[in-house]
Amino acid sequence: MQLNSQIDERTAREILIKKENLFQRKRTLCKSELIQLSYYLFSAVYNLSNGKKEYSYIGVDTISGECAHINSPQRFLNEKSEDEFKKLISIEEAKIIANKFLINEILYRKKKRISLINIEIKLEALFEYPYWIGYFKRGSGIDFNVIDGLTGQRQGPKMKSVFIKYLMQ
Repeated sequence: MQLNSQIDERTAREILIKKENLFQRKRTLCKSELIQLSYYLFSAVYNLSNGKKEYSYIGVDTISGECAHINSPQRFLNEKSEDEFKKLISIEEAKIIANKFLINEILYRKKKRISLINIEIKLEALFEYPYWIGYFKRGSGIDFNVIDGLTGQRQGPKMKSVFIKYLMQ
């Protein structure tokens, strides 16, 4: 399954070279490329102690296990087989990570006043999410920035390590 980028290369280049703050120097973009980062998609159903049943979708990247909530899982297109995805963590490891992430999110949202009774997490699919990477010359080396291929938002330092691992493969 693969999401198509909503941002074309010209727009991605404009976003990548835009200054992040007033004091940043203008940088020259050497190269930009579209990459697809693979994720596990889990569905979760959980019962809370107040009797409510809630549903959630969680994406866990297959490189380092970073998690995110997925709002509209129906946007995925079925194009690849499971063997074509780059995976450094297994489905079982990703399931454990998703479970911990969900518990932390629920406790944070509900201000720790509620207890969980039951959580069921099920693997729904593997999918690829688009990101644009821009490479910049920095001194004698090269630096890079990454933006989301759907929204154009810059990715922060937490995700930068994921992309470094991805590029090192």
